[in-house]
Amino acid sequence: MIFYNPIIPGYYPDPSTCRVGEDHYLVTSTCEFFPGVPVFYSKDLIHWKQIEL
Repeated sequence: MIFYNPIIPGYYPDPSTCRVGEDHYLVTSTCEFFPGVPVFYSKDLIHWKQIEL
């Protein structure tokens, strides 16, 4: 399997991950100009989908 870095393109500092069964969640911080907590979801730690902002 080929994958490229960065796995999540863009500016997503301070990532934290959590596994629930076979599902993986990644949460990052954002900059002060656009505050929020993006949440990403993955089954394989390579293909991520943003599910919350």
